[in-house]
Amino acid sequence: MTTFMVAATTATLGTGWKWLQGWQQHERFVAEGKAAPVKRPKAPK
Repeated sequence: MTTFMVAATTATLGTGWKWLQGWQQHERFVAEGKAAPVKRPKAPK
């Protein structure tokens, strides 16, 4: 059980870390004008 929890935590932290790195890279590209900003769809009223 402990082994499973350690593996799940490691996978989750690794995935989050990679996402954060990718998002920071995207933000840098937007700042440099190399990528379009991500626009969130407007919520319907």
